[in-house]
Amino acid sequence: MFARKGSRRYWLKNARHLIHLAKKVWNYRQDVLSDFDKDKLVREREALEVLVKDSASTPELLHKGCDQLHVAIRLCGGKLYPVKFIPENIEMLLVAAVLAIGVRSFFIQPFKIPTNSMWPTYYGMTAEVYHDDDPTPSLPERVLRFGTLGAKHYEVEAPVSGEVEIPLFTPGMPGSGAGIIRFSTVMAPKWFGLMRGPVREYTLYVGGTPVKVQVPFEFSLDDVIKKQFYPTKDSINEAIQEAAEQRKIVIGGPKKARIKTGIVLKKGEPVLNFDILTGDMLFVDRFTYNFKSPEVGDPFVFRTKNIRGLDGPNGKPTDQYYIKRLAGTAGDKLKIEEPALFINGAPAEGAPAFGYNAERFEDYPGYVNRGALALGKVETVAPHSFYALGDNSPGSGDSRSFGMVPERDVVGRAVFIFYPFTKRWGIAQ
Repeated sequence: MFARKGSRRYWLKNARHLIHLAKKVWNYRQDVLSDFDKDKLVREREALEVLVKDSASTPELLHKGCDQLHVAIRLCGGKLYPVKFIPENIEMLLVAAVLAIGVRSFFIQPFKIPTNSMWPTYYGMTAEVYHDDDPTPSLPERVLRFGTLGAKHYEVEAPVSGEVEIPLFTPGMPGSGAGIIRFSTVMAPKWFGLMRGPVREYTLYVGGTPVKVQVPFEFSLDDVIKKQFYPTKDSINEAIQEAAEQRKIVIGGPKKARIKTGIVLKKGEPVLNFDILTGDMLFVDRFTYNFKSPEVGDPFVFRTKNIRGLDGPNGKPTDQYYIKRLAGTAGDKLKIEEPALFINGAPAEGAPAFGYNAERFEDYPGYVNRGALALGKVETVAPHSFYALGDNSPGSGDSRSFGMVPERDVVGRAVFIFYPFTKRWGIAQ
């Protein structure tokens, strides 16, 4: 219940608050106060304490005692009293920041999955494409989808009537390792315009007129193009191969290769109409690995700053956080016999994903021979190292290509998916 203003309960609450402030002023400033001020502060505080303890004290007596202690605190409080908004709240914010940094550094750290290297166990950014027979989400639906799924809507209309053409990377072009559909990297406003960061800018053509769309830098438009224009194909590669056989790819120089879709749009019709759903956000346990070693099967997070196979194009190490499946510890011998992973000659155990991949269960694609684990190769995990593999083996950059993970760079184990609110929400597998 709330205390009615002027009631005994109201003045008892104020009295206790002033007594607390008087003790704080005494502890902080007794060494700089005069004897007169110290005596007055202690005398008025003790007098009010007596009134608080006395069940017969009236609201009027408590009011008078609060006024007298208030005057004493004002005389002695310096910068502590009267309480000023900025110093008081800066202190509170600093304490909160220190606590947050401490929890994040030593106990639990939030982490966002940017890519689909661990799909379908964890999702990176994925797309939902809307065709003519699919209703585009209304504004209220977009707000709901943004709150529950982190979905952001993209819709690009044809500026003129004409056939849609899609630019392609040609082998050896900068950026060709990050996708098939050609894009450029540009700087764009982020965080409500407070910062600028890199994004991918794709340029499609309708009747020869360019149509641009910008998406997050970690997101590839390849799957959107496949779903939008080639929904019956298994992959964008299959669509391109068929286009090449039918001579629907125009080569006008290394930067002008385009695939002619055969789809003719009228002015104002959607060229692209899709949502990007945020990647899974999860909590990483940074505490447990201080007392026990990581185990095969753990979904573990690590930093890349000491992995030479992930050095940037300038030769300098990148410092990012990756999440993969721990597939081997020091001394383990790994081999892939598609679609299964073998550790020390036996089928991998320690996580459901190993078995799911071996059986190609539901959406799990199976492990594929590549890089250090190409067909027939066996790799032994080096001392003080771990072997990292993605659950989405065909689409994962992992220890097969960039090498092993130094044990000192392990951050922790994924423990809980807290967003978005999908069937994956809950304990991390």
